[in-house]
Amino acid sequence: MRDVLIVRAPQLKREGLEELRDYVVESLHQGVLVVPEGMELEVLALPEPGEENAGPDAPEEPSAVPTGRGAEEKRAIQEKLKAYRSAHGLGCFRSVAQAGEPEVTETMLRNMAAGTVAYPLSDWRAAGRALDRVSKLDTGEVMRNEP
Repeated sequence: MRDVLIVRAPQLKREGLEELRDYVVESLHQGVLVVPEGMELEVLALPEPGEENAGPDAPEEPSAVPTGRGAEEKRAIQEKLKAYRSAHGLGCFRSVAQAGEPEVTETMLRNMAAGTVAYPLSDWRAAGRALDRVSKLDTGEVMRNEP
């Protein structure tokens, strides 16, 4: 069993939930979580993944390593994403998403780094370009006001 924190924020619309999740994760990582009045918190003990669904009819778990068309290129981008997160910490994918094309989102980048969702090669390439762009900004190779 593992503990999972449930945060209920009925006042938030769907768009604000991802931002709240990032805030909660980063706050817990720092050891302090401050929430506004009216927000509900609950800790649940849930079974480890696969405990309840074990057996021959259980759905197959997603691969943490990209496979299929362009798998080698996807794995290289995944490793760059993991290295970027390791160097810049939780919440760092926001700047990568902002540096990327409109289809590149924080959620997509987190899923790619974790290998939990399959994306087409074009999305991986867009994420790679965004990562390259923000990495150049971090190292000062490009001026910050360049498109």
